[in-house]
Amino acid sequence: MKAFSFVLSAIICIMMVGESIAQNYVGIILQGQDKGCTITRKGEKLACSARYLFLGDVIEQKTSLKTLKIKWAPNVSGKEIDKTHLEIILTKQPELKTSEYTKKVAAFVNDFVKPAEHKTVSASTRAVSSPVDCKKMLRDKTENLPARASLMMETPIVLSWHISGIRKLIVMDARAEKIFEKDVSNRSEISFSAAEAGLKRGETYSWRFDAWDSKEVNTLRVLSEQSEYEILDGLAKIDAEKNAVHEKMINKAAFLQMISDDYQDTIDLYWLSLQLLPEIPVNDSHAKAVCGLKLRYINHFSEL
Repeated sequence: MKAFSFVLSAIICIMMVGESIAQNYVGIILQGQDKGCTITRKGEKLACSARYLFLGDVIEQKTSLKTLKIKWAPNVSGKEIDKTHLEIILTKQPELKTSEYTKKVAAFVNDFVKPAEHKTVSASTRAVSSPVDCKKMLRDKTENLPARASLMMETPIVLSWHISGIRKLIVMDARAEKIFEKDVSNRSEISFSAAEAGLKRGETYSWRFDAWDSKEVNTLRVLSEQSEYEILDGLAKIDAEKNAVHEKMINKAAFLQMISDDYQDTIDLYWLSLQLLPEIPVNDSHAKAVCGLKLRYINHFSEL
């Protein structure tokens, strides 16, 4: 299925595909990007002046890797291939422990969310490119039609769209047999939980709209009990902090995106991060963070 995250703006309209992986940058070159430095990304060489790094990038610094100073996202690092080459890799923990994330949320928002609010990512090269108008980003509703989603048993997923003519939401099992159906006539959003739809842990499902002509597949998978416990515990810890309501919502959304990036093979809660974001005016002190998190949602599902 081709999921669309369409912000009603001429600046951003990126199509999402179910086979894509997380597309948000995980490192920023702060120093050493000038002399003899290049980035190889999907076979293409870029100047290190681009600064933004993605998983799988290989940096070549002909002078010395020691000249590089890089700010890393949580659980990301550079693996030395030799004295002049560095590969960007994920160093996630084997078991999810959300306490390792809740204490890093504030730094992550400041370093990897707010800087993104004025940039967008090219789907073909994943290079930081044209500026984004946050006024439009905050004003216009972003569709929540994730190509893949991990569900918690009782937490409803809210799908929202701008497409017309849709009458039914259909969820199917691995044998393509319909197991859940919901009427969405004359609506632009629908919510349902894994429990309501009769979904079971450890099984993969797909969903579609009856009027959607697409050969691609949207997948749903219910989290394991342990993963769900850790995530709910992390969200509760953020809720218990002495912060303003909007700041808590932003921190929870960032927390879910961090985990989804690090455990992308088993967890994808970007849909919930979007649901949690508050609607705020552009002059609000939290506007840059909300704009950045929405942009990360779009980039996450963007075609490589």
